[in-house]
Amino acid sequence: MLADGIVNQVRELQREGVPIREIARRLGIARNTVRKYVRPRTAAAARAERPRASKIAPFREYIETRLAEGPRSCLALLEELRERGYTGSYTTLKRYVQPRRRRRSAWHSDPNPGEGHSHLGENGNGNGNGSGPDPTEHP
Repeated sequence: MLADGIVNQVRELQREGVPIREIARRLGIARNTVRKYVRPRTAAAARAERPRASKIAPFREYIETRLAEGPRSCLALLEELRERGYTGSYTTLKRYVQPRRRRRSAWHSDPNPGEGHSHLGENGNGNGNGSGPDPTEHP
């Protein structure tokens, strides 16, 4: 991108009727660069340069609060947001939520590190009630 001063010079020389090749020679820039700055901007080009507001933006605080409360499917979250006026897509929501979930899961760890998992039975056989053979015992 050219400095504003050079862009102004390009446009001034163009208004004076100086040919593109001559403007490029005088300013030491490529002809295509001159063309870029003398070409009239279309409404579509102007819109493309403006940053768009995200459809998620008005709902960020709500989403963060709901994620902090615990795991939630994006589909359930989408339904809640739709009730609150969200008009964005499921994919937009999913793209917003996924990196935040990864960060949260990295923050949380096992509340009882080093202790057995509660879903395993007393003997670790996985049936939850402690009955049955211990798979680590050999007969």
